[in-house]
Amino acid sequence: MNELQSAKKGQVFFEDAEVGSEIPPLVKGPYMVMNLAKFGAMVGDFYPTHYDHKWATEKDRVPAVVVYGLQIASHLCQLLTDWIGPNGVLKKYTNRVTTQVYVGDTLTMKGRVIKKYTKDGENYVECELWGEKQDSTRAVVGSGTVMLPSKH
Repeated sequence: MNELQSAKKGQVFFEDAEVGSEIPPLVKGPYMVMNLAKFGAMVGDFYPTHYDHKWATEKDRVPAVVVYGLQIASHLCQLLTDWIGPNGVLKKYTNRVTTQVYVGDTLTMKGRVIKKYTKDGENYVECELWGEKQDSTRAVVGSGTVMLPSKH
């Protein structure tokens, strides 16, 4: 187990984040209607295509109930915040959902370190992020910048 993999159990440090290193994946799913209903209640979005199969297929003409884009985006961000540990700081996060995700789909959130630098005494790490469906289709892409503590 390398330093980045052990980060799930504690704190990842700036010195451990090497360019090209992969962030341990985060699996979400399979998405179920109950998960979507709870998320919808939390954010106050009750559009029927997120919980009613008949509505989704007949009114919106999609193959199945659709997972919230915001839910997918939050899971991608969770990959990053879980990884940085309790003393890491999320400074910037962007994402774009690239395809619809349906009930029954599973997403695996992934990422890698693409840049690291020190500025004004703070240690920054930039990451490329993405989430893949079970068929390897990228459903969400993004990036994030975090500050990590030093071992010293």
